[in-house]
Amino acid sequence: RGVGRSAGTFTGGTGEVDDCLGAIDFLRQQAGVAPARVVVVGYSFGAVVGLHACVRDGNVPRCICIGFPTRSQAELAPTAVLGQITFPTLFVAGTEDIVCRLGVLDDAIRAAGVGKLCQLEAIEGGDHLFSGLTQRSIAVKRIISFVSAAPTR
Repeated sequence: RGVGRSAGTFTGGTGEVDDCLGAIDFLRQQAGVAPARVVVVGYSFGAVVGLHACVRDGNVPRCICIGFPTRSQAELAPTAVLGQITFPTLFVAGTEDIVCRLGVLDDAIRAAGVGKLCQLEAIEGGDHLFSGLTQRSIAVKRIISFVSAAPTR
């Protein structure tokens, strides 16, 4: 939405969550797609958008947030969405990621009381873009494992 050649205007999250919900609905209506197995994966700002969409939808069996922006507790304050998680959620971040601070994210998950639903995967040496092929490969393997274990709702 409003990035590169895409249509629309950036709305800071509101319209983007609506777009994500529309994509979820679209996927569920496609032939050959098991609606109860649609999993949302988002990266950075898209991770925030995807998590909000999953919470609003209420029927997504799992959510994956890659590089969820958590530079500081102050940045997390507007994202009270963590406390609304009711489904297994995987957070993936590199240990060298300056946008997603693992310690801040871990503290926020604990403070929200959703630790039993959330899995935090730290990718050793990974930065926000997972620039290294090894780190990217490890992240992909952990994501595939998490999705493969996804139960249907």
